[in-house]
Amino acid sequence: MEITSSSVYKFSDETNAKLRKFRLSTSRKNEPQAIILSIDRQTFEVIAEDEVYNSLSDVADELPDGAPRYVLLSYPVKRHDGSLSSPYVMLFWSPEGTSPALKMQYAGATQHVAKATGVIKTFDVSDEDEVLEVADKLAA
Repeated sequence: MEITSSSVYKFSDETNAKLRKFRLSTSRKNEPQAIILSIDRQTFEVIAEDEVYNSLSDVADELPDGAPRYVLLSYPVKRHDGSLSSPYVMLFWSPEGTSPALKMQYAGATQHVAKATGVIKTFDVSDEDEVLEVADKLAA
């Protein structure tokens, strides 16, 4: 029997509630909103941090060296017609020096986490500069 990522990686009721609250609150903000997610290595539970970050530089500072993470991001951008849009995206943080086992664990869960959180796009980032460049990519 083959185990799919959807049957391995789980979201607790607490995490689902945090993510729902985060998603609903981001649509009314005029500044970036980000929350960092990790995977528990023993239980394969996806865990959301409590802190909400308001800038990509703060997010980049908080991401660990040598360990992958996901970042859910709502980033307001001004459209060509002057209206404001807040794309809801995910960053897959996989820095150099991450153990192959951890990289594979997170890579295997990426599609499931993206689907479960409802993001419209995923960006692979491996250093602080790439995290900061996401703003330019969203504005393009």
